[in-house]
Amino acid sequence: MRRTLRLVRFAAVLLAAWVVPPASAAVTDGQFGGEIAVPASAGPSTATVSADFMRAMQHFHRGESAAALNLWRQLADNGDREAQFTLGALHTTGDRQAGIDRDLPAAADWYRRAAELGHGMAQFNLGVLYANGSGVPQDMTAAARWWQRAAIQGHVEAQFNLGLLYAQGMGIAADPVEAARWWDLAAKQGSAAAQFNLGVMYVKGEGVDLDPIEAVRLWQLSARQGFGQAIHILKTLDLAE
Repeated sequence: MRRTLRLVRFAAVLLAAWVVPPASAAVTDGQFGGEIAVPASAGPSTATVSADFMRAMQHFHRGESAAALNLWRQLADNGDREAQFTLGALHTTGDRQAGIDRDLPAAADWYRRAAELGHGMAQFNLGVLYANGSGVPQDMTAAARWWQRAAIQGHVEAQFNLGLLYAQGMGIAADPVEAARWWDLAAKQGSAAAQFNLGVMYVKGEGVDLDPIEAVRLWQLSARQGFGQAIHILKTLDLAE
């Protein structure tokens, strides 16, 4: 009887939508998002930046904003992608200390410069702006293009968002196999939302072979991180750990 009830519950799960919304944007207040770094709290690794960039960072942390901005702007104009990204982040949030107002069109311009030079976080952030129509006209095709570039570099939120676009056919042709592939990559990096969505793909047999056991394994991974929808489904199936 218990096994029969479990099968009935799996059948109910098959009717559920696999898509869950990604994390809301920290600074763009839109559907698609992720954390957008600012130099005061999330500076890049010293192994990836120039000595001049780090000198500007030191100025910034000491409250010497004018000196920091002057140096970052010089570096950015000379093609330093970390400086370009940093200026984009500062214009995204605005910074009273630095005397910079929130200016999303300016942020998009700086992100674009850094993104074209291969900066993964800038590529992701530019995709967020396009997806939400913040500072640029809304363009899901452009969002998909920039997220794909970031996802190839291993950006986990870009991988998740790209999977969602493939699943829904937004800005890109719908392709459940590609959706599952990108969610698998994000899931392996620990994305609870990707683990949940990929689990539903397995229980439905969409983009992957039907495998309810793998679905449960993924939902358990997601639930251990506190992901509500995974916790709910496991409770419904009487499989909560």
